[in-house]
Amino acid sequence: AVSVPRITTRGNRLSVYIVTWNVGSAMPPDDISGLFGPRLGDGSVDMFIVG
Repeated sequence: AVSVPRITTRGNRLSVYIVTWNVGSAMPPDDISGLFGPRLGDGSVDMFIVG
């Protein structure tokens, strides 16, 4: 997983968290919330991108 630092645009801050799943031919788990780490529900991330 890669966490992109906050980007400042016109005085607004945007936080993006990007995670990918690439484990050979393994399927991701049904509940992918564990891929996002402890910041999932604290409101500090504006957008999550899964690829």
